Amino acid sequence: MDCLFSQSRQFAGKRLHLGICGSVACYRLTDVLRALRRMDVHVSVTLTAGARRFVTPLLFEALGAMPVYGEMFAPGEDPFAHLEPGQHAQAMLVAPASADALSRLARGAASDMLSAQALAFDGPLLLAPAMNPRMWRHPATQANVALLRERGARLILPDCGRAACGDEGQGRLAPVEQLFWHALRALSPQDMAGRRVLVTLGPTREPWDGVRYWSNPSSGRMGGALALAAWLRG
Repeated sequence: MDCLFSQSRQFAGKRLHLGICGSVACYRLTDVLRALRRMDVHVSVTLTAGARRFVTPLLFEALGAMPVYGEMFAPGEDPFAHLEPGQHAQAMLVAPASADALSRLARGAASDMLSAQALAFDGPLLLAPAMNPRMWRHPATQANVALLRERGARLILPDCGRAACGDEGQGRLAPVEQLFWHALRALSPQDMAGRRVLVTLGPTREPWDGVRYWSNPSSGRMGGALALAAWLRG
């Protein structure tokens, strides 16, 4: 998913903080982490108590995340770790964002490491919810989402399909590729915001006569990269 910009140094040295909540989908964030690290993005991670039931801090440390936070005020933990992302990271992505996490963030709670870090973060905040479809549809969840949007949070809406519990509907974590590209967009300058760009791409066909034409083997990948770059910049 990072192949279009595999040679780019545009994001080298950028810093993103990744908050991971308890969900069966949390293992998919390892792919996002690996893709960001290949772009030389510095990634720090916070695992909620629920997330640590599914994955371990060592997994993310082994893939290049540094530091990886857990409980607030844990022995040996920096007493100001809840402020660190707001001081150093340019963007914050919470994925999977559970219903509980959305509720905490909407209320401005600061009772665990992740919610405190989000409350002290004033950069772009991206939220990628993942939960049972009925939980996602519940008016309380939708009210929390609307409030967070009103405050400037960027939502990466959940996908539709079969959830881990077997229920069908909207609630699955968005595709890994979407999380990756939205993360890069949050780290990009928005110097093209408000502009509309039209890109034509792919091979052309110029008629030669009634049955033949001139063409070329263009794949359209360059045009796709230009369109994506324009989107990343707003």
